[in-house]
Amino acid sequence: MKVSNGHIGEIEVDEGNVITFPEGMLGLPRFKRYVIVQGNGMAPFLRLQCIDEPSISFLTIDPAYADQGYRAYIEAQDRDSQFIESKEDTVLLVVCTVSKDGSDLTCNLQAPVIINHKDMTGRQVVLIDSPYSIRHSLVKGNQQKRGA
Repeated sequence: MKVSNGHIGEIEVDEGNVITFPEGMLGLPRFKRYVIVQGNGMAPFLRLQCIDEPSISFLTIDPAYADQGYRAYIEAQDRDSQFIESKEDTVLLVVCTVSKDGSDLTCNLQAPVIINHKDMTGRQVVLIDSPYSIRHSLVKGNQQKRGA
């Protein structure tokens, strides 16, 4: 099948790469099928592209770029839901937003996206009482690490 939007252009999607979000993404419960797109020159970012509504896509990144201990925190929080059966079978992503003036790039560490690539399902979860922000700055965080 083909999917097209302004961010990715037109791409061919193999049905075997479609990730089903049974509950949809937050605020978008009707749209359940997505695919991960790696664009040229986008690394380390990935685009989570909706198949059901091609105008919907999310810029995402591995949360380790924001916090090296993030995955361990999520795995500890997931004890009850058992969505992360095996860390080898899951990918963690967080949704990113570029500020209107382009000066900042933030990621939502409070609502990670967990993808189980073994069964090709996904879920976006909301962390309650977490130390993480919905607008964690990747730009300012990296400037502080470099001493800028």
